Amino acid sequence: MRRLTAFICSLMIFIGIGTSFQVNAAYTNDEIKSDILSAIDWTNSAAKPLNNIGSIGADLTVIAMSRAGLNYDYNSYLAGLEKKAVEFTQATDVSEIQRTALAVLASGGDSEYIGDKDIVSLSSYYRSDEVPLGAGGVDDFSGALITLNSGDFKTPAGWSRYTRDELIRSILSYQESNGSFGDTEKTAAAIIALAPYNNSVEYIISDNGTSKSMSCGNAIWNAVNYLSDVQSGEGEFYSLKATALVSMAMDSIGVDDERLIKNKNTVMDGLLTYRNADGGFSEDYNQSDKTATGYALCALVSHLRKDNDLGSFFNFKKGGDLGLNPAQATVTQRPGTTTARVTPAPAARTTARAAATIRPSSATIRPAATPKVKTTPKASPKASPTFIPTPTPKPTERPALVGPAVPVGPQIPQTPDPMLDNEKKSISKAAPIVASVLALLALAGICCIYMMKKKIGIFKPAPDNEIYKAKQHRRTEEHRNFEKRMKINDRERYRHSKR
Repeated sequence: MRRLTAFICSLMIFIGIGTSFQVNAAYTNDEIKSDILSAIDWTNSAAKPLNNIGSIGADLTVIAMSRAGLNYDYNSYLAGLEKKAVEFTQATDVSEIQRTALAVLASGGDSEYIGDKDIVSLSSYYRSDEVPLGAGGVDDFSGALITLNSGDFKTPAGWSRYTRDELIRSILSYQESNGSFGDTEKTAAAIIALAPYNNSVEYIISDNGTSKSMSCGNAIWNAVNYLSDVQSGEGEFYSLKATALVSMAMDSIGVDDERLIKNKNTVMDGLLTYRNADGGFSEDYNQSDKTATGYALCALVSHLRKDNDLGSFFNFKKGGDLGLNPAQATVTQRPGTTTARVTPAPAARTTARAAATIRPSSATIRPAATPKVKTTPKASPKASPTFIPTPTPKPTERPALVGPAVPVGPQIPQTPDPMLDNEKKSISKAAPIVASVLALLALAGICCIYMMKKKIGIFKPAPDNEIYKAKQHRRTEEHRNFEKRMKINDRERYRHSKR
């Protein structure tokens, strides 16, 4: 019995080791590459980004293509963004400016000087009292921090109204007791913004006149707990946009957290339930939509970059090529197209849609607090040679704004800037390795104990012969005789005690 118990314990340890490394591999990298190329095919044929420059869907698609290292006419797109940036003012929706700043970087431009404007400062640290940063809630602060970190932009001393420290504390001040930052989309955007500061540095936050200390690491941990609570059994979050943002949030912290695996379905499984047979994506499981496809593309490219150790989707200082250009692709080429890819299996991937529960999101995130990216894209052979940015000197100072800066939201006391290296990896990656080492040590201990026994062999069968049976019978008889003697002795003692 003891041997059987030890064997069962050993088996459970091995199962535990396997579980600690278990990754839902329902979709391989080649399948995700195929989905990316199919979605881009649909976008180029139906949505045409160059005909919709500055729209949410077009900007997100160009950003995703740039982060994937795909060839495209980025110069033409950048020329269109420059015309749009000329019209930006302090009254322009800050989320639109933030998204444009990221699209400019993705197209190979300079967001600090495009259309005679510095749209980085306009979207983050230099806002007037007319429409201050934070008027749109936590999304404004999340988008501002993502934009600043996309190119490691500086916040000049003297006239910057917000530093990175102040943006971090502002985001932290919005976290609720259940870990949420308002809803699923806002929570995912906050995780993306705080991911480079996933550490134990404490920030002082004022809450209704009382001060409390919070760290980005704990805030992210609690936010993931909240996301786990609201995730569906299919792995999605009841809308494509929310599911795509959560997928990118998990990629930004560099882990596949088991809390976001439901019924063996990951967030990526949930995202791909929104995929249509034509290659595009949609929110309503019906006709493909350019905005939904743009969000999905960003999430797919982000996931592939993480799996290939190419750095964060939002770090434009790190480029990378996923090998999706026709000359590089190793997947099967579809007949009649110039884009190489594996032929998808729409029927198998759309089956889960019928069972998915469709529930509208309680709120939507501002477009700018969504997928933000960065890279220096390669020049396309089709790039337009006519566009050359004007080499006008960049501004070095800003005029004084009217009135004092009054931030919207909680008032946050100043603390020293605890900025750490943006490339610091989460220590949570070491957890499975530590668990496996401990399990192996426990298994080795069990083996050593049994090796010291005279009789080893857990599976050794009992000998089937007459001598062995006789010995067993004799032992049984001796035990019975011993019990009889003990009973007789007990009775004798009892009689003597009565006398």
